Amino acid sequence: MRRASRVAPAAESDFLAGRDLAVSLLRQAAASTNQSLFCIETEFRDGAVQDNIVLTYLRRVSADPRLAEGFAAVVSDVFFAGFTDADRYAELSFDDMRGASRRLPVADCEVSP
Repeated sequence: MRRASRVAPAAESDFLAGRDLAVSLLRQAAASTNQSLFCIETEFRDGAVQDNIVLTYLRRVSADPRLAEGFAAVVSDVFFAGFTDADRYAELSFDDMRGASRRLPVADCEVSP
């Protein structure tokens, strides 16, 4: 049986830099004048090449793995909780995101069926 490897938690500055990178992704996506270009299905893009915006950011995380934890924390929340407001994430402190200073009510982070 394979055990999951334990990784040391990110330092606060690295975590926040990863968060900021995810905030940049959200802001760039929100500012797009043609969000249909992000769609995987060509029919929604009228045959245009997909703008794989996430891949661009994943390459930046791959180049500096210290960003991974903060970046993934925001992307996970967006994916599962459905929040896409970049300012919401930009205003959260390290302690807010790591649970040391405040806990979100359970309803704020529940996954919809």
